[in-house]
Amino acid sequence: MGEWVRVTRGAPCPICRKPDWCTVAGDGTAACCMRTESDRRMGNGGWLHRLGRDLLGAPARAAGPPMARRYLSAEALGKTWARWAYSTTDAQVDGLAGRLGVSAEALRVLGLCWAWPHEAWGFPMFDGDEEFAGIRLRSDDGDKWALRGGRQGIFIPQVEPQGETLIVEGPTDAAAAATLGFHALGRPSCNGGAREIAAYCRRHGIKRVSVLADNDSPGIKGARALCGQVGLPARLMVLPAKDLREWVRNGGTRQAVEACLAVHRWNV
Repeated sequence: MGEWVRVTRGAPCPICRKPDWCTVAGDGTAACCMRTESDRRMGNGGWLHRLGRDLLGAPARAAGPPMARRYLSAEALGKTWARWAYSTTDAQVDGLAGRLGVSAEALRVLGLCWAWPHEAWGFPMFDGDEEFAGIRLRSDDGDKWALRGGRQGIFIPQVEPQGETLIVEGPTDAAAAATLGFHALGRPSCNGGAREIAAYCRRHGIKRVSVLADNDSPGIKGARALCGQVGLPARLMVLPAKDLREWVRNGGTRQAVEACLAVHRWNV
């Protein structure tokens, strides 16, 4: 197992999802959770949880008929993500950050990992109760698919939420928002995630949301629909670029985003 590594906000405990107290083996094969019991008590008062081998080691992009899919539990998805996350190096994260034009810390708080069986990057997706729902995979060529056995969810940064949050499309746009210092939730697509976003906002007392639409017809249509689905005061801004990440790469700043948002009305 090697050295035990303390969990953080960017890499929380794969068992209880908390960012403190717990530790994970350096090779990603086990976790010592201080909150969730197992059949083996550790000397530090925690419980040992074996993370085991990757549950779905073979790449699989075709999902098959919806009724035929076997969904994985939140615990199983968490264990798969944890194995990948704790073997992902800082150099790997820094390299992807440079290619995407976002900060490495932004990728870390979104749970980026190198999903080595698939030769792809992985971002965890969550439901509105912040339980693991699935893992989005992204190749270096920009191809995107989901780990077999997961469900669609939203991308949640492991940072303290604010009374107001941004809604963007996808994990890399969420990373672009985090790079600028915003708290932002990422939708899985231009039409998905409304229920999960609404539930997350209720749990954290978020009072209103700003929806940043990708600059295309599906993105604008989906963002407009979301503004009426979250059950909160919302405002819609169409980005002056393909998406937020492109705007940030081209020099967009937090001040520029705030200035553009300021001219848009809330749908109260």
